[in-house]
Amino acid sequence: SLTSAARQTLDRLLVEHMAHAGSENGNLICTHKDIAAHGVPHSSIADAIRHLEYMGLIEVQKGQFFKGEHTPSRYRLTWLPVLEGMSVLPATNEWKAITEKHVHEFSQEKRRLAKLAKEKRIRNKAAATESTNVIQLKAGAK
Repeated sequence: SLTSAARQTLDRLLVEHMAHAGSENGNLICTHKDIAAHGVPHSSIADAIRHLEYMGLIEVQKGQFFKGEHTPSRYRLTWLPVLEGMSVLPATNEWKAITEKHVHEFSQEKRRLAKLAKEKRIRNKAAATESTNVIQLKAGAK
């Protein structure tokens, strides 16, 4: 099962695929800005892409940032063929290898990472509060 953000991201990649008449699979460029304009919150996009990749629905060639220049990530929808010149490479269908066990492991890992992030936010908030209290104590001592 996909999260809402993952499904919306997949839909946006399909729109991009159709905009190129199916001829750019493996070379689909869809920026975070494009995905956000399709209704996915910016804070959910990276997780949605990782989710789709883990589920074998997409393959991602990560973009790069080098010397002030950004090259965007490129996507391939794994259940569709890739056109290369006059050749057609068949779909690789990585999603077929995903089992319920994989889905369960992915869900557990997401929960574990969410718990760690929450604990980090709590520690940071506590440290900020402590810092504020120290400043207030110093100001009161003057």
